[in-house]
Amino acid sequence: MHAWEAIQKTLNHIEENISEDIQIDELAEIAALSVFYFQRLFSRLVKKPVREYIKQHFACSTKFRYIPDKIRCCNKIVAPTQHMPWLPHALHNA
Repeated sequence: MHAWEAIQKTLNHIEENISEDIQIDELAEIAALSVFYFQRLFSRLVKKPVREYIKQHFACSTKFRYIPDKIRCCNKIVAPTQHMPWLPHALHNA
């Protein structure tokens, strides 16, 4: 297995289990690497530390989980993208 494949397995695991408490040693085991080497490889390929990636991914997933179809703003109903600048560009054009 190539290094990027091992890291991709852990990224998939993070995605599928984002609502749970994810431990770095668990991810290292999935990648079949030592904890030390896994963290170094992850940071090198993903461009951020494991724990930071998990925190950012969790924050992003919770933002999208609770977006209503329409929201009330100033007594009129508007599309959520008009007043939520943190949404990705693709959703602004939807």
